[in-house]
Amino acid sequence: MLFFVFREKKVVLRGDDLSHIRELEKQATSFDVPTYLVHDAGRTEVPSDSLTVLALFGREEQVNAITGNLSLL
Repeated sequence: MLFFVFREKKVVLRGDDLSHIRELEKQATSFDVPTYLVHDAGRTEVPSDSLTVLALFGREEQVNAITGNLSLL
């Protein structure tokens, strides 16, 4: 499946740890904000199948309500 996104804002923020990322995913789901979890392939320094990214898709106001207190990466 391919997704083409044009002119969308991308902001990279830092989560505290795996449980924090999972909690953010739950919050997003409760607000009906679509999410996507990325698991690393393990071809570099990150172990295979490590959860590395939680992507949130939605209106800026919705995403900010979930991530507004996170620091930039």
